[in-house]
Amino acid sequence: MELSLTTQTFGVDDQSWLGSEHGTQATESVTLDTSTFTAGTHYPAGYFKSGLPLGKITATGKYGLYNSAAEDGTETLVGFLFAASRRRP
Repeated sequence: MELSLTTQTFGVDDQSWLGSEHGTQATESVTLDTSTFTAGTHYPAGYFKSGLPLGKITATGKYGLYNSAAEDGTETLVGFLFAASRRRP
C-alpha cells in the first residue's frame, strides 16, 4: 500500500473576481452536480475555476450552475465557487 504524500497541480486559480476578503474565512464544502455544467465552457481544462455562480438543487442537495430560468433550485443564487476544483468522473 502506497501512503506517501502526493501533490497534483491542475491549474492556476484567479480570484480577482472577489471584491474583498470578507467572508472568505467561513467557506463551506459543497458537492457539485457536474451535469449542470458544460465541459467546454465551465471546465475546459478539467477543473472548475473559482467564481462560478451556484444554485442548490432541491432534489439532491448538490450544487449546480446558477440558472435563472431553471425550476430545480438552481434559479436561486446561493453563492460562488470559492476555489478551483478538479472535475471527478
